[in-house]
Amino acid sequence: MPMATVKNKKNSNFRKNNNKIDNINNKNNNNYNHYDYSPKFVIDYYDNWNVEEFPEYVRTLMNYEEKLVSHIFKNFLECYFKNKDIFILDCGCGFGSYYHLTKGYQNTIYFDISLNLLKKFKNKYPNLNMICGDINSPPFKNGSFDLIMCINLLEHIDDHDKVINNLLRILKDDGLLFIVVVNKKSIFKEEIFTSFNIFHKEYSIDDFKKYNIIEHSSFYFIHSIFKILPSFLLKKLINQKKMVELNIKLGRLLNGQFLYVIIKK
Repeated sequence: MPMATVKNKKNSNFRKNNNKIDNINNKNNNNYNHYDYSPKFVIDYYDNWNVEEFPEYVRTLMNYEEKLVSHIFKNFLECYFKNKDIFILDCGCGFGSYYHLTKGYQNTIYFDISLNLLKKFKNKYPNLNMICGDINSPPFKNGSFDLIMCINLLEHIDDHDKVINNLLRILKDDGLLFIVVVNKKSIFKEEIFTSFNIFHKEYSIDDFKKYNIIEHSSFYFIHSIFKILPSFLLKKLINQKKMVELNIKLGRLLNGQFLYVIIKK
């Protein structure tokens, strides 16, 4: 099992101890410091991010979105990656919301702008490879990864084309980029996914048409009116298996709150 690290210039005690993963790091970025490249307010915002402080209905809806993403991503992995000996980069991994999707893939690097969130993640799972850095300047060699995950991250990026091109650079030939964003063309807007105190924008499939898209669809069709329900009823309603299947099917016909896009290099 690879040894863990949260790599940051100001935290030299966190070191990487895995040759396979080390070979991916760009040697020109050995002293990489995430504060050099990112707006400080974004870092401060996520360093103080604490889901447990949110109202229960907010956490319920966030968990449901994660459940839908997990369902889609698992099907995606089964379809495109039969071999678990692949290199994965989880961009914007935070404190590990989607770790369960990659825990069987040992050659995974978890990458985030917030050192504080990575420390929380590391406290739960000490034997993981983690790097703190800025997605605008990912410190990896060309052609390093088979798969890059970019879930709920691009909406905080002003120049998404720059980021996508950087991610395509570090993908191997025929590698895949899995993106999830808030859908600009959604038939309704749930404010907990659109109202932020930091830079936030929505996307449509039109924003990705210049790339080699092999699959895309929208998902999440829970109208805001359901928030009037008591939390226990809301959970019972949306966690039914049929609701998950319905949300996925509706995404092929209508524009839901979120959009996933799979891009091939």
